[in-house]
Amino acid sequence: IFIGRSNVGKSTLINAITNSKLARTSNTPGRTQLVNFFEMDSYRLVDLPGYGYAKVSYVKKLALSDMILEYLNERENLKLVFQVCDANILTQLDQEMATFLQAKFKEDHFIILNKIDKQNKSFFYNNRHKFINYLKIPFNQIIPIKNFCIVLPPPNVTGSLHLGHA
Repeated sequence: IFIGRSNVGKSTLINAITNSKLARTSNTPGRTQLVNFFEMDSYRLVDLPGYGYAKVSYVKKLALSDMILEYLNERENLKLVFQVCDANILTQLDQEMATFLQAKFKEDHFIILNKIDKQNKSFFYNNRHKFINYLKIPFNQIIPIKNFCIVLPPPNVTGSLHLGHA
């Protein structure tokens, strides 16, 4: 599943991974208001509504939060959880969600630091200890993304992995 704050790029990332326009994208925060399922050959991608800021009523925000928590707590067959965060704007909500997801999913929880490309080349390397300490997650569970390309290859992989179109 993909979870993250509103307007952080979850749907765009799904479209890049699948090299298609499966997920609807928008510049308006809070456009995704349902749990969206995308059936692939041997797995299912899930796009959850964003947490945090959204251009919806307070009552709707509460309903979205309840939907997200119910999905995360009730689904027993979840394999991987990707929390998408804007590397340039980490919030307390990101930190709280990271703590919750890490406790529940442990090594099956990864943080995708999106929008690294808005900074200079050494931004991630110079600040990785800050990301680790703030989000309280092991370094090998952080995936920095630049133009939909993983900046650091996972262990035992050489080169860069391109996700869809770059």
